[in-house]
Amino acid sequence: MVAHVIDFPPLPFSPAVIDAYVGTINQAYDLNGDRIDPEIGHNEGAFRYLVYQTISFLLPGNMRGLPVQIVQDNNALVVREGERGLRAYPIGSSEFENPWESFPTNRGGAPAAAARNSIQMSMFEETELHPESDGQGLEYILGHCGTSLLGLRAVHLCLPLGLYLDEKTIRQWGWVRTVWRADRDGPPMPTIKPGPSPIAPVVLTPRPSISIKPQVERRPDAR
Repeated sequence: MVAHVIDFPPLPFSPAVIDAYVGTINQAYDLNGDRIDPEIGHNEGAFRYLVYQTISFLLPGNMRGLPVQIVQDNNALVVREGERGLRAYPIGSSEFENPWESFPTNRGGAPAAAARNSIQMSMFEETELHPESDGQGLEYILGHCGTSLLGLRAVHLCLPLGLYLDEKTIRQWGWVRTVWRADRDGPPMPTIKPGPSPIAPVVLTPRPSISIKPQVERRPDAR
């Protein structure tokens, strides 16, 4: 089991879901580290993209048997346990970086999740938004730190906040908890479990919103 997932106060997700997600992230780091070749132009940006692709590929299977839904949102897979959603983005390269000052550069799903939280949390008193409180948001991010050479170094569970739906990137966390660090915890739980495999959760894709543009009437002599 991933260390520190049952500390007080309780985390917004079950230890099994955190374990499976962190194990998937670690698996993606391990599988792609050797694929990066600086001599042909590869860099850490290329590595992070491969990690993202591998997480998206492995995540449904690694959530087998857990009471979750997996929904596609802004090209990201969101694991939903009850009302709360969990997605993952890179936020750093080392376990020694301060997670309160590290943010994903994603310009789609991450700021959208932050905006949803801000709308939800605006219904509560400001005193309830203290960083050490449980918070009232429903959208969370697993911010992972590491490199192609060092592998996965840390994973932080973060509550993103944002003022506007069109913000380009996240600039603030309302809640942060470190759920795994390479320098203090054991290896993440293996994602391959013994015994028969349950059915993997189906990835749900929201229906596209389509609007028909009204036709503009043109005069007979218009060309």
